[in-house]
Formats: sequence, structure tokens, C-alpha cells
Amino acid sequence: MGLKGLIVALFQLDKDWTTRIVMAMLVMGVIWGLLGVIDSLMVRIQETAWGTLGTLVMTSQEYYGGVTLHAERDLFGFAQQVIYALFIYFTIKLLNLQPRAKWLLNISFIILNISMMFMEGPIVAYPVFNDNYFSATDWYYISPMGIPGYSQYVVSPLFFIGWLLLDIFTYTGGIWIVYHYYIASKSLKEKLPVPLVYFLMVTLMFMIGYSGVTAADVWDLLAYAGVVGLNA
Repeated sequence: MGLKGLIVALFQLDKDWTTRIVMAMLVMGVIWGLLGVIDSLMVRIQETAWGTLGTLVMTSQEYYGGVTLHAERDLFGFAQQVIYALFIYFTIKLLNLQPRAKWLLNISFIILNISMMFMEGPIVAYPVFNDNYFSATDWYYISPMGIPGYSQYVVSPLFFIGWLLLDIFTYTGGIWIVYHYYIASKSLKEKLPVPLVYFLMVTLMFMIGYSGVTAADVWDLLAYAGVVGLNA
């Protein structure tokens, strides 16, 4: 099997659109998951070396980068993407629907994976080490970013743009799923099977749960641009 055959087999490019988009999401999810595992391994190596030998084998910037990125990639690039992919596949197949608005889900898929590329670790703003990195990556709850006396780390606006893109994926992908349940409701003569009710409810919970972080991400970017106050 050549490279072309491998790509066709891996992404199921010879199958229907639903299978292709789901396989693309699963493959990208696994890739981000593996990268997150590497980040997690970096964290464990640092902690093990310090706990057993009293030696730091990585810089604090690398360590905190691993702490942040293993969560970003494993929770969102991997877990959320795979969850959405499975919901999409079983929704279309079990409801026996012809997928509509394919462009919306295609764009959602692209946006999610771009958002993972924007997620980043800390940038050391001041030369003296200070163990308070988590104040550098959140402005929420009066935890200011990159202000002397509070944090010696900062992150670029790309971090928050990445989060905003993740929010957009959550809503556009979720709306796509819910829209197909609406289509199915017009022809259903009986109640939804329990698994489909579960898929629908979890999708709605994703969108409801993201409302707060979406508002915070928008505020972060507006605060960075000076449109609103940091803690107003």
C-alpha cells in the first residue's frame, strides 16, 4: 500500500461524506491526544526528577508549557473532538438522515484544529522565576495576566484567539447536530431511542457549559485591545 492508499484508507476517502468527516475528526483527535500525552510525559519527567534526584531537567517555561498543553490537547483536541465525531456518526446513521449543511461542519472541523495550533504555553516576561504561571493564562476571577507583582509569565493574544475558535467550534458543531435532530423530529413517529436522547442532551450541555467561557474569552480579547477594563 502506497502513501496515497494509506491516506485513502486512514481517512476513508472512498466512503460517504459522513464517514469521511467523522474519520477526519477521529484521526485528528488521536493526533492531538498523542501530542498531549507527550506534554504530560514532560510534566511527569520533571516531577519525577525533582522528587527523586532534586534536579530540574527542564526549564520552568517548558514545564508549565507541558502542564497547559497536555490539558488543552487531551481535553479539547482529543476528547471533545472524538465525542462530537461519535455523536455525529450515530446521529446520522441511527436517524437514517441525509446530512445537510455539510459546509458548516467542514468549517467547524477546520476551526477546531486551528484553535489547537493557537494554544500555547507561557512566555517568560521577566527574568526572575516566580511560581505563579496560572495567573498568567487567565484573566478570569481577578487573576490578571502578565502584570508585574502578579505574574512573571504572559501569553500572547493567540492563546485567547485559540480559545475563541474552540468556542466557535463547540457552537457551530453543536448547532449542526441539534439541527439534524430537528429535521428528524418532523418525521419521527415514536420517541427517540435512549442513546440518541443522551447524544442530544450532552451536545446541549456542551453549548450551555461553554456560555461562560465564551463570554470570558470575548472579554479577554476586548480587554487586551483596551476596549473594556481588565476587571471592570
